[in-house]
Amino acid sequence: MAESSTRTVERALSLLAFVCERGSLSLAESARLADLSASTSLRLLRTLESAGFVRRDETGDFHAGSRIVQLGAQALSKDNLVEDAVEKAHK
Repeated sequence: MAESSTRTVERALSLLAFVCERGSLSLAESARLADLSASTSLRLLRTLESAGFVRRDETGDFHAGSRIVQLGAQALSKDNLVEDAVEKAHK
């Protein structure tokens, strides 16, 4: 059971990453990129949408939602995270 839950989380995070990387993503694109059926992709994206991680526009495309933007801003505001990134970039 745990393996299945982990796989579901990995798939949802992959979809979220594709949406963020591309700026917007149709259902068909999301399914193709994540190698999922359209129904599985839709189910995962709707879950992400209900939690505010993605939003759907009037054409049906998915975009980064307010929650992912908020979490990103919070992460970037942490000094140690920025310092770590700068240190890694200089190595």
